[in-house]
Amino acid sequence: MEETSQETGPSLVQEIPKESTLLEWESLEYIKSETTKYWMIGVIVVFTAIVGFFVYKKDYFGAGFAAVIAVCLYFYKRQSPTMKRYRITQLGVYVDDKIYPYNIIHSFSLNTVSAPQKLKIRLNKRFSPHLNVLLEGVDALTIKTLLEKNVPETPNDDSIVDSIIKFLKIQ
Repeated sequence: MEETSQETGPSLVQEIPKESTLLEWESLEYIKSETTKYWMIGVIVVFTAIVGFFVYKKDYFGAGFAAVIAVCLYFYKRQSPTMKRYRITQLGVYVDDKIYPYNIIHSFSLNTVSAPQKLKIRLNKRFSPHLNVLLEGVDALTIKTLLEKNVPETPNDDSIVDSIIKFLKIQ
């Protein structure tokens, strides 16, 4: 039996680019700021005053909401940061197993002036939080070179929320 080969026209299946890791590192998701007992006393006093004010105004919903925020802040401060695995590939940036493709990344900025060095990734989504990545044991210039091929770099500017977080030592 003779096998015949049929030549087909152009393939309708697009080639999917193979994904390879360009850079990979691990670091903590954030650096836990140490708070003193005076910080805790201050938070307790402030939230007690807020709850007291709401009770005085007979706004029990506000009082309950402030109490819930205080409890959430307490448990958040007790939590320890976890180790995250970051990867830069041809298709996007991975945080553990979640991919952020380049088409949803608006821009990035690097903070290499103050310690710890950080990479901030802004997403296109309006109400999406920025990704703040600690750069432990990785060269910031290498990251800049890899990312600027696909995403524009913007000046490093902390948002109001970032400033509040730093001031209150939440992270």
